[in-house]
Amino acid sequence: MGTPAPDLDRLEEKLNRLKREYDLFLAGQRRVEPAAFRDELEREVLQLTKHPFHTTAARFRIKNLAHRFRALESQLRNLLEKKRTKKPEEEPGQEKATPSVLIDRAALERPEAIESHLRALHRALTDSFPGRPPPPLSALQKKLLDEARRILERPGLLGIRFALVEDEAGLRIRGEVVPEPRA
Repeated sequence: MGTPAPDLDRLEEKLNRLKREYDLFLAGQRRVEPAAFRDELEREVLQLTKHPFHTTAARFRIKNLAHRFRALESQLRNLLEKKRTKKPEEEPGQEKATPSVLIDRAALERPEAIESHLRALHRALTDSFPGRPPPPLSALQKKLLDEARRILERPGLLGIRFALVEDEAGLRIRGEVVPEPRA
């Protein structure tokens, strides 16, 4: 029996191609997992491992390729499992959106315009402390509007953004002054 070097070269090329295809799939550049190609390659690896080779070099190369295929398969299985179980808030570079409300001078004149934002802030505050009664929405609204009035008396300010933040002291509402844009 001759050495099936062309078959082994072709198999190695296919193994490298499978790795590239999965890299593209995991990066989001391919919509469909190359499972059919993986299955085809698996059949070829099985077929070649069952084939009796006379040379030690051919046996070594087949075992090496089979091992590389199994290692890649194991790595892909782990990556795919992580991808399937990953929650949206775990995405890298994405922070969890926190409710906030911008109170400017117009909002001080018409507080009903920011009511939905205040409700979202109140709901997040309520959800953050289960078992503890939250402050009433009206009290929260009054406190934030009074604070905004006090701060917006200063010139050069567009408004104040109140947001729910977590720091070493725990969860709290923090106000951040928004300056007027300079011309």
